[in-house]
Amino acid sequence: GICNIQNHSIVVEAETLDAALKIYLGKLGKESTYDTTDDTSSGSTPETDVPEVETQEVTGKIVEVYTAEVDGTTQFYYVIGEDLYRSSITLNEMQVTWKVGDELAISYYDNGAIRVVTDIQKE
Repeated sequence: GICNIQNHSIVVEAETLDAALKIYLGKLGKESTYDTTDDTSSGSTPETDVPEVETQEVTGKIVEVYTAEVDGTTQFYYVIGEDLYRSSITLNEMQVTWKVGDELAISYYDNGAIRVVTDIQKE
């Protein structure tokens, strides 16, 4: 499940994180183009070495922050502006101390409705 720590009226329960994200993005009014085709079984390259994707950079203040456990790894979901960014704890362990209002510098690539973070620093 996903719970919005700023707005407790938005709570999502689902069988999988992907399903929960779809519902959650729907509640936020985002189009649910979140790409759930993450099947590493088909021999596709893991997220870490995806040379074709174009990495972009953005700096902005955290509007909302969520955490979720994905395959035993903590993932942080940041809302910055109108966009949702997903960042793994492995990118920067200091993320556990970051909060709404903090300014972040992020490198990311688009994955449907979610921007997948490849590098993240607090300004």
